[in-house]
Amino acid sequence: MNREDIAENEEYQISKYIIIDTLGYGGSSEVKLVCDVNTEQFYAMKKCRCRKDAKVEAEILRMLNHPGIPKLHDYFEIENDAYLVTEYVKGKTIDELQREGSYRDGLTYDITAGTCKQGGSFEVAVKLAEILCYIHTFPTPLVHGDLKPENIILTKSGEVKLIDFGSAHFLGEEPETIRSTPGFAAPEMEKGRSGLRSDVYAFGMIYAQLMSGKRLDFAGKNTAFLMRMGLNKSEAKVVQCCLNVRESQRYPSGKEVLKALKACDSKERIRCVIKQWKSFICTDVGGVLVFLGLMIFYLLNQYRGKYLILAGCILLLIQLISSSRKRISGDGEYTVLSSVFLAEN
Repeated sequence: MNREDIAENEEYQISKYIIIDTLGYGGSSEVKLVCDVNTEQFYAMKKCRCRKDAKVEAEILRMLNHPGIPKLHDYFEIENDAYLVTEYVKGKTIDELQREGSYRDGLTYDITAGTCKQGGSFEVAVKLAEILCYIHTFPTPLVHGDLKPENIILTKSGEVKLIDFGSAHFLGEEPETIRSTPGFAAPEMEKGRSGLRSDVYAFGMIYAQLMSGKRLDFAGKNTAFLMRMGLNKSEAKVVQCCLNVRESQRYPSGKEVLKALKACDSKERIRCVIKQWKSFICTDVGGVLVFLGLMIFYLLNQYRGKYLILAGCILLLIQLISSSRKRISGDGEYTVLSSVFLAEN
């Protein structure tokens, strides 16, 4: 935006900020895209009707310093309203991508190319768990309080940003009002309690939706159901632990969730190596044995060749049966791209 554009929009100015567009609405707030008339930089400005809550949110954001959390730029009050100006994150929320159908079958939307790319779901989950681990291991652990797809933005460069700390509070400081979103709110939140394990519950629901590509309520579902939805056994166990109705049976915080995700990756890397070797032995070695057996049997007239043919056919049959079972169950081959995320071929 240049100086001429700013001058034309002066009637939409609040303090030193020109309103450019509306980014979203909440129960007691609205978020606008604004431009600072002095620096010509873009920011997200949240207008809150409750000054007390806005002030608390501003104080929390000032303390946080993580690449996955937008930084607070400014805070001011005008009459009965309070305004939080934060870093503007250009991207789309997971909720938007799911509604558009751009986030499906466990694939992550590539905003730059406008296409889906493989391997992103697990990476997004790990980055979200890292943010959760950061706020949960703060000197005084911080509860986000409203973890949901609408509050998670994916940027063009592949970053994951957690926004809206309007329900955040430090552990032990229960807010006067518990704000929650049906489907992502832990059972204890209905009783007026919100803690680190409440965030873990919401993460589990988001994680299940990310890995399955399905917008379902996975609460109370067993491992078999989760595996039918596309999760592997390790992932299903993580989800089950996160979504346990009993608080004491969930992971204590985001730190343990992150550790569990990395353990999932390690198990999948081992499984991947085993499957690759099995495929190599059954398909390649089996094919070579059959070929050599035919050569020996027909060209050299040696009956020993039939044993090589038999061994090769057995290996090929094992691979055929394994492939058929995989197609029936909907399982997929996995290729490890790094130590923290997987891609499905």
